[in-house]
Amino acid sequence: KMLCDYGSVADTSARGDSEALDVYIGPTQNSPVAYVINQLKRKDDATLTFDEPKVMLGFDSEEDAREMYLKHYPAGWETEGLGEIWPVSVQRLKELIDMEQAGDEQGEVPDAAE
Repeated sequence: KMLCDYGSVADTSARGDSEALDVYIGPTQNSPVAYVINQLKRKDDATLTFDEPKVMLGFDSEEDAREMYLKHYPAGWETEGLGEIWPVSVQRLKELIDMEQAGDEQGEVPDAAE
């Protein structure tokens, strides 16, 4: 069950899974900051690797975004699937998405390690 609005940005291809960029929508319509979560996946018993980005729009803080994200996953996800979280201005996120849609590799929403 989704606890907030959830969807994707049309005509994008997120780094990792090459599917449209996933977005959770929070309650704060005019929040100037988005939070990009690096979702992880298990490569083997000892290794977690980057899976895909999840964008959290409309949250007042990183903690609010993190909390809502974790509510959608099973217990233990905090150590199994939650990677770094980094803030980006909504304006910069729009620019990155526009660049990506135009085919400019520099427009990809990067994972936080880059």
